[in-house]
Amino acid sequence: MKSRDQIAELRTAIESGKLAPGEMVGTEFAFSQKWGIARNTVRRRIAPLIDEGLLERRPGKGLYVSAPNTVTRTVQVVVPDLSWTHVVRIVRGAQEVGAQRGLHTQVYDAHGQIGLDLEMLRRLPDGPTDGAIVVSLHHRRFTEVLVELKATGYPFVLVDQRLHDIEVPTVEIDNYGGGYVVGQKLAEMGHHRVGFLGPMSLQVVADRMNGFRDATLDAGVLFDRSLVVDLGGDGVADWLNTRLEATQDGVNELLRRPDRPTAIFDGSGDVAPLIYRAVQQLGLRIPEDVSVVSFDDSAKFSQFLEPPVAQLKHSWDYLGRAAMEVLVPLMNRSKYDGVKGEIEHRVISPAWEPGASLHPRLK
Repeated sequence: MKSRDQIAELRTAIESGKLAPGEMVGTEFAFSQKWGIARNTVRRRIAPLIDEGLLERRPGKGLYVSAPNTVTRTVQVVVPDLSWTHVVRIVRGAQEVGAQRGLHTQVYDAHGQIGLDLEMLRRLPDGPTDGAIVVSLHHRRFTEVLVELKATGYPFVLVDQRLHDIEVPTVEIDNYGGGYVVGQKLAEMGHHRVGFLGPMSLQVVADRMNGFRDATLDAGVLFDRSLVVDLGGDGVADWLNTRLEATQDGVNELLRRPDRPTAIFDGSGDVAPLIYRAVQQLGLRIPEDVSVVSFDDSAKFSQFLEPPVAQLKHSWDYLGRAAMEVLVPLMNRSKYDGVKGEIEHRVISPAWEPGASLHPRLK
């Protein structure tokens, strides 16, 4: 059996109580002999269990199951707005892992107000919590406060964004890769004029557009930038509050062109239902007159669309679970070095889900 499997079994035995607190599990030398790998490799494989507080190393003796911590640690989850479905799913994923690790998880809802969100972030280092999961607002002021938070050494993980100016632990979707997949699919199906809709001030949306553009060019198809419609908004909260009118105008702008696109890509992942309605109000049909593709159905509206929308899918719950898994080792370090420590980035790849809203372009 591989050493990684042995580590997984060891973790299960500790978490299930099969191995009691204070019980010796072995030495690095003994594991090296048993698994047939170098001692340094054993040390690396064991390190996550120590970081998570499951094992402790006693110099000159070996590895022991850690005694239960009598003080319950608290993780603060800071979210822009709990009325957004994808945010609720991130929180639930984080709470699931937190409960498994014996952590108390509390949630701060800024109700879409950036000032409240930023004030909470500034208070974290002086508050009673031991670490935080921060769901991105995709706003320049938000980034500035994260720079300040990192400098304090307070352990936190950023969800749904990777910053380009500073290095902090992150869990994000592969936005560029997802956009590239959509570009490939559309090019393969003969769609050479595709409208892209999205709030371009959000870096995640810009990354999706860049992936889509590169896939189009790699397929030998000219990329028409005039078909990219910026739906506006200054940060995610502003965008979500104004998307209805912006989407209607954007679809009308594209489909009233004499050289209208044969397909529309919802790069935001939030407005496929609004695109459907705008298309139908123009007297057009999906997919006979125009195909529709969405990056993701973050609000779970696609189940009500007819025909079913072609889209990329990923689990927002998984982003929350992964964020907690990244955060726990940071909190377990005796001193979290937020400036010089090794930074972990987890990237979740979305999967393509075909739908009847996308048909090959007839010649």
